Amino acid sequence: DNVFMPNAFTPGSADENAIFRPEFSFIAGDYDFRIMSRNGALLFRSGDPAEGWDGRHNGRLMPPGVYLWSLRLATPSGETVVRTGTVTILP
Repeated sequence: DNVFMPNAFTPGSADENAIFRPEFSFIAGDYDFRIMSRNGALLFRSGDPAEGWDGRHNGRLMPPGVYLWSLRLATPSGETVVRTGTVTILP
């Protein structure tokens, strides 16, 4: 599958690296993207492939560090892609 996940971003910055989201070259169906803290608290969830995480939870920018993510989506051929990993918020 052609799904790319960055491993770090800089929320609050003016560059293109200010939003964390998966990148893929197809129209995804059945989309679920989640960000969790290291202790498992849900910080962000979206069913919209165009929406990414801006590094905030309840309006507050999260501190630099490592966060967990999970992604589930359906490809145009009907394959379900499930991925998990970590992303680092850079200072």
